[in-house]
Amino acid sequence: MKLTDKQLDGILQQAGLRLMQSYNAEGKYRKNDWLYTSCVRCGTEAHYCLRYILHKNDVGDVCRSEERFSRNAETDLV
Repeated sequence: MKLTDKQLDGILQQAGLRLMQSYNAEGKYRKNDWLYTSCVRCGTEAHYCLRYILHKNDVGDVCRSEERFSRNAETDLV
């Protein structure tokens, strides 16, 4: 998958993530490549597969820490 740095940033921004590693010099990213990222909301740093990021952009939040926090907050309210 050929992406410019700007296109990759857009995908990550939609996911609420920021790239924490250097960009690929050739601008080539395979869907099964792992990217080191940081959540812009909670700061959690994690490696995510690009395929996972693309899928979760279509269905919901990407950050697993945020997901757990949301579930725990809902449970605490009950």
